[in-house]
Amino acid sequence: MHERALIADLLRVVEEHARRVGATRVHRIRVRVGPFAHVTPESVREQFRFAAAGSIAAQADVDVVTGSTDSRGDGVLLESIEVDGGSSGEGACA
Repeated sequence: MHERALIADLLRVVEEHARRVGATRVHRIRVRVGPFAHVTPESVREQFRFAAAGSIAAQADVDVVTGSTDSRGDGVLLESIEVDGGSSGEGACA
């Protein structure tokens, strides 16, 4: 359940950013997973693909790196997002 909540929050941040910049498709996201998030890079990719099905981010490539995300180290940080028309840093925690 914890993992699903993290991914749902991540997808919400991705979709909000894409809408804000007028994108029609998300091509790639890069996320940083904290050492105490209790998720693996593989599970983040898998759960994101499942959660994003049918959304603007459905076809996005998901790059996952590990390392500190915040003072507690238990979050998932959206480091960057590539959408139609370019890319941007986001830096939003999920």
